[in-house]
Parts: sequence; structure tokens; C-alpha cells
Amino acid sequence: MIDLRHRENKLAQIAKAMTFRDAVKNLWARSPLIFYRYKGKISRFHECDRVGIVCEPLEWEAARDSAGEKFPLIFSWDFFSDFKTLYAQVPQPRLMMHKNNFNCDFADMSGNTENIYLSFVGVRSQNVLYSFSIKDSADVLQSVSVSDASSIIYGSNRIVNSHKVFFSSGIVTSSDIWFSSDLTSCKFCWNCHNMEYASYCIDNIAYTPEVYTQKIAMIRQKMLPEDYHNTTIGHLCIGSTDCTGCDRCIKCSHLENSLNAYQISEGKNVFFCSSTLWSKGMYNTYLTGNASEVYTIMHSGGEIEYAYICLAANNCSHVYYSVMLQSCSYCLGCIALKNQSFCIFNKQYSKEEWYEKVNEIFSKMEQEWTFWQFFPATMNPFYFNDTAAYLIDPSFSKEEVMKEWYLRRDEEIKVDIPEWAEVLEAKDFWAYQRYDADGKWQINPEIMKKVIKDNKWDYYKIVKMEYDFLMKYWLPLPQLHRLERIKLWFKFK
Repeated sequence: MIDLRHRENKLAQIAKAMTFRDAVKNLWARSPLIFYRYKGKISRFHECDRVGIVCEPLEWEAARDSAGEKFPLIFSWDFFSDFKTLYAQVPQPRLMMHKNNFNCDFADMSGNTENIYLSFVGVRSQNVLYSFSIKDSADVLQSVSVSDASSIIYGSNRIVNSHKVFFSSGIVTSSDIWFSSDLTSCKFCWNCHNMEYASYCIDNIAYTPEVYTQKIAMIRQKMLPEDYHNTTIGHLCIGSTDCTGCDRCIKCSHLENSLNAYQISEGKNVFFCSSTLWSKGMYNTYLTGNASEVYTIMHSGGEIEYAYICLAANNCSHVYYSVMLQSCSYCLGCIALKNQSFCIFNKQYSKEEWYEKVNEIFSKMEQEWTFWQFFPATMNPFYFNDTAAYLIDPSFSKEEVMKEWYLRRDEEIKVDIPEWAEVLEAKDFWAYQRYDADGKWQINPEIMKKVIKDNKWDYYKIVKMEYDFLMKYWLPLPQLHRLERIKLWFKFK
């Protein structure tokens, strides 16, 4: 039988040599951070000729069991040309949603979640609003990268196993944290940075619990609503060793040019990846969980190993150039398969046949110098400047991305505002929020009937979940559109 290990080694070597900018450019893959209207419904896709059949999420999930039978394709002459043909035939879900979701009609890339609204990437979580990459957590609002049984998180980034965290970044196993960054095993801290095992601290100075409580009450009474939004974003890497060019990486080692990674060893260009185990060997990866030896992989969950240039491959091993696989192994150029092995372009072969045909395909790709290339930009169905790539590195010019045949959105997304709606500018929030005579924080519930316009002319509303959270924790009304709040945490130092 043909041994493909030398091909895997070659793909790995090329992935390890990929530049930061090229790795970021590939993040268009399955990672839009905005919702569009597609044939009257909210969707991750806008209407364009790069998307074939778009169906409902549950219909798509049900169809995966027979994707190999319905959409087999025989390899002809050009790998990427054939892959694009198959890609156009296989239905795409309007929203990427897996089973066991409740009240998540306005969420994307979610599974086993409840009450998720206008958020992206939620796994085994509940009560999430305006957030990105939330895992095993609850009651999370306008935050990014929250995991490991965290709860009551607001306006924060890279939070691990923590409780009651507000306007903070890089917080691990801590509670009651405000305006702080890079804390481990701390509690009751206000405006503190780079500390461990500290309690009742303000500006890194410790107080007795009684004095701390008194001082915080005085500070909050003097704060203006806009003071809450001038958040300090931490840039340190907590508990990490031998990491270079990294930002907000926790418990990592031997990483290079990585952002928001957790418990990963050995890798380069790793973005928003969080592992419950110690993952080893991740290169050019984005939104990937427990993994070992994966190269240029985007949005993959479960356990994944020996994967090369794939999108959304969950619980897979030895998969190449494939998209939306679940519990598959030894697959090349496959789309939307589930519980399958030894497949090429969704057609199943015997083990011996598979190795021979894969060797034939890879040999031809090597001769044509396409063996190590990522999926072509002409397959990208998203506007480049609406994806994580542009948020991490906004230096990509319009000319540069369009020259490579990416799509780019120039016009503003139209927001349909009813003629009867009352529009309120965010700068006029002072009339709707204040401390009452008893010193308690009050927000007029009439604000939920208004359409808010921020200083960039973006429109949004205050929904009930958000209103209740703000009232409970004495927080001011947000002065930025929900997407602008998420974007704050994508900035690379």
C-alpha cells in the first residue's frame, strides 16, 4: 500500500513556513462576522453566484447522512476545478447550526446552546448576546473568547473559568473583576494588571474588604457612562513560555504570531483557538479546539488530528482539502460528509483504491504546483472586509484583495428602520440613565422602544436580555453598535 506520510510532511513543512499575512488572508474561510439578508431570511451568506444551494440549518444537518450518496464526483483533470463543481452542488446551511439549539435563530456556528442572539460561535453555552467564540459558559454579553465554565461576563476578552468579569482582558480563574487585565486566581480587583493570587485590590494596591467596598462605591458614583467604555486592553500572555509575537495567549508554549490562544503547545499563526486538553502542533489555525498536528485548519471542533487545509472538520483524522466533515477519516476533497472513511470527492473507495487515487491526485497537483495551495479566492462567498482576516489585519487594501479575486463590500449594509420608529442618538443616553435619589442605578425601560444611532451612523436596539443585565449589574447603555464592540477585541498589538 502507498505510504502518504511524505506528502503529509511536505504539507506540514509548507504550512510551518507560511507568513503571518498569508495565514490571516485565509481566514475568510467560513468566518463571516456579520449577518445578511438572503431571500428574506437572516443568513451568513449574501446573495452572489459563489453560493450554490442554500437551505435551512436542520435540513442541511439531516441531509449530511446521505451526502456521499447524493453528490459523488469523479476526479477529472483539475483538483480545484472539480472541488468547486462539487461545492456548488452540495447545499450550504443558511446559518451554521448544529443540533440541540433552543432559541438561537439569530446565531451562527452554534451547537448545544440556548438563548444565543446575534452572536458567532457558541458551544454548550446559554444566554449569550453580541459575542464571539463562547464555549461552555453562561450569561455572556459583548465579549470574545470566553470558556471553561465562565459566567456573568461583559465587555471582556479571553476569559477562562471566571465569574463576574467586566471590561477586562486575560482573566483566569478569577471573580469580581473590573477594568483589569492579565490576572490569575484573583478576586475583587478594580483596574489591576498583571497580578496573581490577589484580592481586594484597586490599581494593584490591596485593601481590607471593608475599605475596598467603600472605595468602589465612591468610584462608581463619580463615574460617567462614557468612562465604562474606555477599557484598557491587555496584551500580555499569561502563563506562557517561549512565545514570540503573540497577543493574549494563555498557558501556551512555543507559539509564534498568535492571538487569543489557550493551552496550545507548538504552533504558528494560531487565532482564537482554545483547547480543553493540551493541543500540540497547530499551524495557521483559526477557531479550532483539541487538535494534534493540524495545518491550515479553520473552525474545527471535537478531537482532530493530522488534518491539512480543511474547513469545519470535527472529530476527524487524516483529512485533506475538505469542508464540513463530521467524524470522518481519510477523506480528500469531500464536502458535508458524516461518519465516512476513504472518500474522494464524496465517493467512497476501498482502502487500497483510496491510497492509489490519492497518490495519483497529489502527484498531478505537485506537477502543477497546486499541491500546497489554499482554496482559491474565487470560492470565497464572503466579503473579505466582513471576515476575521480584515479585523486582525486591516492593512489589506481594496486593490490587493480584489486583484486576488476576493469579494469586497464598499456600500454600507442597509438597515430597514420602520417609518414609525423613534431614533435616538447614543450621545443622548443621559436622559434615560441615572442614579436615583437612593443611589441606585436606573435605566428607563422606554429605551427598549427606541432605535439607537451611534456616532458612526450605525443603528441598533437595546433588547430585553441586555436591559436586564445592565440593570442588575449597574452598567451604562452601550454607545457603540454591537459589531464595533466585538471588533475591539480583534486588534493585534
